Amino acid sequence: MNTRHKKSKLGQTILRKLQLLIIVVLLIIIFVIMRGIFFRLQDERNVSKGIEALKSEVKKFDQENKDLNKLVKYFSSTEFQEKEIKEKLNLVKEGEKIVVIQGGKNNEEDLASSDQKINNKVVTIHASYYYWWKYFFGK
Repeated sequence: MNTRHKKSKLGQTILRKLQLLIIVVLLIIIFVIMRGIFFRLQDERNVSKGIEALKSEVKKFDQENKDLNKLVKYFSSTEFQEKEIKEKLNLVKEGEKIVVIQGGKNNEEDLASSDQKINNKVVTIHASYYYWWKYFFGK
């Protein structure tokens, strides 16, 4: 019985060590699986953030595209073209009249006034700062 009891104790010791080894291996497998799941969830979260950032960037580019389309529409309008022709080339449409405003002297008595003949009538034309001077300081 002694040998049998020793064999039984030896078997139990081996069985316990085998159980402990199985538990350790299972814990390692569970740890590896959980680690994989954690990193996968983290990658998925990063991808979602990237997608949201790209969506907001797309919205921004769409708005810029709309703004640029409005500018293109305005630049191709006849109103803009006429304005540019008048400003840059000093041309006028047929039937339009030109009023020339000349700058005056810097003294208070003759502050930016000039006499022009328009439609055979003499008209006194003042620069805008003359009216501001008159408004604040009176005359």
